[in-house]
Amino acid sequence: MVKNKLNNKGVTTIEVLISFVLIAIIANSLYSTISAYNDRRIIENYKSEVLTYKNTITKTIQDDFIKIGLSSVNYNKTYEDYSTIYQVDCSLKDGTARRLIITQKYTKSDTHPNGDPHNDDYFMIEYGQPDLTKTNADDQNAKLIEYPIPDIGSYAAKFENEKTGKNAMDLVISNVLIDLGNNSSTKNNNVLSIYIGFYHPELSTRYSINIVSPINYIQSSTRG
Repeated sequence: MVKNKLNNKGVTTIEVLISFVLIAIIANSLYSTISAYNDRRIIENYKSEVLTYKNTITKTIQDDFIKIGLSSVNYNKTYEDYSTIYQVDCSLKDGTARRLIITQKYTKSDTHPNGDPHNDDYFMIEYGQPDLTKTNADDQNAKLIEYPIPDIGSYAAKFENEKTGKNAMDLVISNVLIDLGNNSSTKNNNVLSIYIGFYHPELSTRYSINIVSPINYIQSSTRG
């Protein structure tokens, strides 16, 4: 009786190549999935940092303006050493004062050729009660709370930094608009409006700080 012989034929070259191709496809798919997930996680972290930052500042300022009441406002915009400085001085109804300072300075780069050639990007928001018994601005502002914008630099800033050797940040204060309700279209509104816009190459301009408060608002009395 003849016994069946086992097929001892080895694996062919084509089968080996197909196996390697399948492994490569699966590995590439897994890498793409993990990479996409990681990119999304990073973006969500960026969003969380920006939202926490803007909500903290908005609540702090809005609580003072709304709960205490805003009596009067003075606004000044200056340019100093490549910086644009916005200063808002507010008198509240309890007799205290509040000061908001927004500093916006870009380093020299491809996107900001007129920026500071010697220093890094610098963006700062300061807020608090100034010491108006002092005459020097630095002394007046000594107790203001500093809110530096989150440093969530990544791809875009990397190449700017390699070119210039300076620190170009991805998240920047891109636009500041302050209206005291005294322009031709809103002169009767008597409302303070503060807009601080942010830009990030991966978040675009979706996030901003918006402060709106009536100036010297007097609630009208009503008879029942």
